[in-house]
Amino acid sequence: MEQARPDDYATTPRPTASNPLYQPIRPGDVLEITVQEDPSLGGSFTVRAEGHILMPNVGPRVSVAGMSVSGAEQHIKRLLEQKKLRTATVTLDRVFIAPVSAMADKEQTLVYLTGKVARPGQHMLSTEIGAPLGAYEAIMITGGLSRFADGKNAHVMRQDAGGIRRKIGLNLDAVAQGAARDLPLRKGDIVVVPEKVFGF
Repeated sequence: MEQARPDDYATTPRPTASNPLYQPIRPGDVLEITVQEDPSLGGSFTVRAEGHILMPNVGPRVSVAGMSVSGAEQHIKRLLEQKKLRTATVTLDRVFIAPVSAMADKEQTLVYLTGKVARPGQHMLSTEIGAPLGAYEAIMITGGLSRFADGKNAHVMRQDAGGIRRKIGLNLDAVAQGAARDLPLRKGDIVVVPEKVFGF
């Protein structure tokens, strides 16, 4: 594993999707959620300004802003299976898409998180235009680290211009304490948080 180089902290403009159907869920969207096993758990839900929907039987506040439709489906499925159902089949449709102008000062970043994080997987996150999204910031936005996470030995997998995959060391504990800079994420980056190893 190598240390981050100065150019790893350089940021580049991030493209956004022009087709609203492929944009992440955002405040103002109306979502129609169906739960096959128990229809009473579904319904029509408006995404609040804070980025969540109110599902009293599940959350009650379920954060969905910044997620793709499939990502939100999986998130709600996991919550239902943790709290209500042995197995949940969830279908989510965006029946109303909030005007793009409402998010004119935002742009979207696709983030991949794996390992000991609260919500591993692919996430589409909203940030201010021109403001880089850091690895630690992305983890915090999506729920933080999970139990036994070894934040000191995290790393980012990044592919360079020559197609070589680099492993960049990242001390999340130091970033959290303000003792190190957060690493700005780039397209295709994968943030990896290992499990803490205990000696006996």
